[in-house]
Amino acid sequence: MEEPELDTQYDVIVVGTGLVESVVAAAAARIGKKILHIDRNDYYGGQWASFNFNGIREWISDATDPPPPPPQQQQQFPGADELVLAEGESLVAVGDPSSFYFNVNQTCYMPEVAPAPSGNNDASPQQETAHQSSAPEAEEAQSQTTKETPSPNTSREEDDVGTSEADENESASVASESEVVAEEENAHAGPALPTTTTTEEENAHAGPPLPTTTAEENAHAGPLPTTTAEEENAHAGPPLPTTEKNSEESHKTTEANDSTAGNMITPAAIEESEKVWAHRDFVRHSRKFNIDLAPKLLYSRGPLVELLISSNVARYTEFKCITRVLTWMMTGKGECEDGGLLAVPCSRSDVFTTSAITLVEKRLLMKFLQFCSSYEKHQEQLEEFQERTFGEFLKSRGLTANLIHFVTAAMAMVGPDEPCQTGLERTRLFLASLGRYGSTPFLFSMYGCGELPQAFCRLCAVFEGTYVLRKPVSHLVVDSGNNRCIGLVAEGQRFGCDNLVMSSDLTPSHYHGDNGAWSELCHISRAILFTDRSILPHKEEQLTLLRLPPTPDNPQPVTVIEGGSRAGICPQGVYCLQLSCLGKEAEVDLAGAVRKLVDHPGGPTLLWSLYFNQVDVSRCDLVSCSPANLYLCPGPDSSLDYDAAITQARTIFFSMFPDETFLPRAPDPDEIVFDNIGAELKDGDYFEEEGSSKTEQENKLEGQETGREEAVSEGHDSEDNNAQVNETKEEVTSKGI
Repeated sequence: MEEPELDTQYDVIVVGTGLVESVVAAAAARIGKKILHIDRNDYYGGQWASFNFNGIREWISDATDPPPPPPQQQQQFPGADELVLAEGESLVAVGDPSSFYFNVNQTCYMPEVAPAPSGNNDASPQQETAHQSSAPEAEEAQSQTTKETPSPNTSREEDDVGTSEADENESASVASESEVVAEEENAHAGPALPTTTTTEEENAHAGPPLPTTTAEENAHAGPLPTTTAEEENAHAGPPLPTTEKNSEESHKTTEANDSTAGNMITPAAIEESEKVWAHRDFVRHSRKFNIDLAPKLLYSRGPLVELLISSNVARYTEFKCITRVLTWMMTGKGECEDGGLLAVPCSRSDVFTTSAITLVEKRLLMKFLQFCSSYEKHQEQLEEFQERTFGEFLKSRGLTANLIHFVTAAMAMVGPDEPCQTGLERTRLFLASLGRYGSTPFLFSMYGCGELPQAFCRLCAVFEGTYVLRKPVSHLVVDSGNNRCIGLVAEGQRFGCDNLVMSSDLTPSHYHGDNGAWSELCHISRAILFTDRSILPHKEEQLTLLRLPPTPDNPQPVTVIEGGSRAGICPQGVYCLQLSCLGKEAEVDLAGAVRKLVDHPGGPTLLWSLYFNQVDVSRCDLVSCSPANLYLCPGPDSSLDYDAAITQARTIFFSMFPDETFLPRAPDPDEIVFDNIGAELKDGDYFEEEGSSKTEQENKLEGQETGREEAVSEGHDSEDNNAQVNETKEEVTSKGI
């Protein structure tokens, strides 16, 4: 089937499907602009993407391969001979997006196949880390499976050709592999490896939408997760989905308040730890993984939640509430390893039931939190702290070192050296978000944060945006005289536009500037760890947020998000730890945090790890050195939430369309009123059947209309006959017959 020919002129062309780009595309399409949204990848999200296990392995391969040489002249790419440039026009080569990732390193600590159970097998699961040296061989053994994967995330059905049947029927999977590993299967006739059949997760990931230009088709483009009817009815005001068993989990969280032992293991956790995972199991359950490149959370009353509600994009998303917020409490003097995990009290009842703070401290904390909730009414108390730090303000309020740690590390999520105003704003946002959707202020996107860009892409497609994946852009077409970008070249084809929105990782080096425009370049260290149990086991699976304060062991604060199968992150029995901080060497920067949480006696067993560094341009000047109508979108920053991304999307939209409304509410399907009933048919209003013509179709419609009129006429005749019969009956009755 031939691909439809694309138009060559658009109001806005958006390059890249990251969150900022997708929000801008949806906002522009919503006000009726003609949008072309293209991406070089075959998956949505860009730097914000989520991958299954096979997908992340292919992403690692792409990130570690040497980049191709960038095109320099217009004669070095396909179709260049046919490309005609007007006087004053020039081509500018785009940048290499792979340069935004470095120090990418994965390690597999699992055996290729689970070892056979033995009566006197004294080896512990932790000793399986010896498999680290054989990880390359394991990767080579699975290379054929990965090479068959055409895309990391968009086509999750194609990612695991042959593995979906294994998820549904374990015995069938083992039988299909018997010829390859017959001896291994015979040697491992013991208990079967743990599996799970989560139909909802598989269905939700049957494939992200590949929208087209037809609104009705895009409305059913792909199975992005949506909220259930009960959840929508329960939150008719702010229609964001609530979490399962929020009320139960709020009480369960308080049960962990009195525990400061990070090494506590419950019987349920011991049972889970006895499950021996193998690399082949991860490959088999690839589609049950949703691994984020940039994990973030939403404040329940943050800008993104409010935008999802007001624009009605929330119907394309599904969320789960963070069930507990942890902090690392120091118990020794100067020993950074001496301490333990403690649940942070997130409600009035939690504050008064926890034993982590004294009665006097509880009263001081409640008084301070009441002040923060309405601090703008007490400006006279803040005048002397306009130029002072948040830590100094906390000390002036009489808070102890213990309370200052709780406020800065677990509530405001800022350091004590931040400005006082910033600390108060973050604390108030924490308090305002409490109780809206759960016991904590935070929401996590089910099935990975990569679902959020897809939700806005879906809205853009519904309003007739055109989407083309696997379409790499090689050059920008620039009018040097007017300093405007008038189009781009993708696979030798030229597209014109009035405005161009582009991901910053494609920024031509020509626009980095020599005047220090990118002098504020930052780097983020990230780690993704899979373990066999939680860092703080609980009788119920928890979705956890932890912020480790700076110590000599980890100079930068480290944000940790831990989740499991209930959040759609990984299979049952596996936990995913996602760590991030500022830094240039991920393994070195995060080593202290890993030692505290995983690498200690009694800690969870590490199964697989990925470390990498990411370039952060959110603080750079992306405007002064680029053409007037070229808008560069920064990727994920080091912050916990999405506030900066939404602010940037608003700024770009109003720069292009200052008098328009940013993402007005989209109607629900049952609210759409068709105003063309009875109008004359036009091209595109009907579907031609084989061997039929427009005239025949019109005759069919006219025949249907005639049939309806005859039915109505017969109905009137029937009514007249009934009336005559009734009159005859009345006459007979009056005459006494």
